[in-house]
Amino acid sequence: PAGTNATFTNNPVSSSGNTSLILSDTENLSPGNYSIVIEGRGPNNNSIHDYSVAFTVVPSDRIYVNGNVSGSGDGTTWTSAYKNLWQALDAANPGDEIWVAQGEYKPTNGSNRDQTFDLSSNLKIYGGFIGNENSLGQRDWENNPTILSGDIGTPSISSDNAYHVLSAQNLFAPPLIDGFSIKGGNANGSGSNRDKGGGIFLENSELTLQNCTLE
Repeated sequence: PAGTNATFTNNPVSSSGNTSLILSDTENLSPGNYSIVIEGRGPNNNSIHDYSVAFTVVPSDRIYVNGNVSGSGDGTTWTSAYKNLWQALDAANPGDEIWVAQGEYKPTNGSNRDQTFDLSSNLKIYGGFIGNENSLGQRDWENNPTILSGDIGTPSISSDNAYHVLSAQNLFAPPLIDGFSIKGGNANGSGSNRDKGGGIFLENSELTLQNCTLE
């Protein structure tokens, strides 16, 4: 924040080279506006370029999903939960939490096999809720099974299942998936990565799994 100074150093690079500055533990930053000033120096320690990068840390939200509700709400409470997980993913921003009640969830209500649960950076998605909890410690992911399924076509016929249940591409921070059973993907296609990653497809990304099973 303004008025706060920190110094980062890196090994020297040539004028034609590249180097990276990676910010970690950004979840510990308070909401607000931040800026980073990067100073480049030459062989004789003479200043060559100064670069300023500005970014904003926004408060994270909690989004609720419950497939057992009679109608779909805006995801702000259990009583107004989204009915589908893909709705919550569309509404989420990096750093948000998504709480998902027990039940089975599919990446589409239709039959398009390219549909997938498309993940964003630094999301934290938790399953295993009944649908009235106020804290993570109240959930029971073992006794409240929460299933992410690619079985979007004819039930129990795998040939028309989604190519990927979960997908993550070009993310700058890994999302967390905690308390789910992931099953029913079938990467039996060709081209556009349809032949790999039936359960989870990752490209230039990382994903953290906890308390999950893959079938």
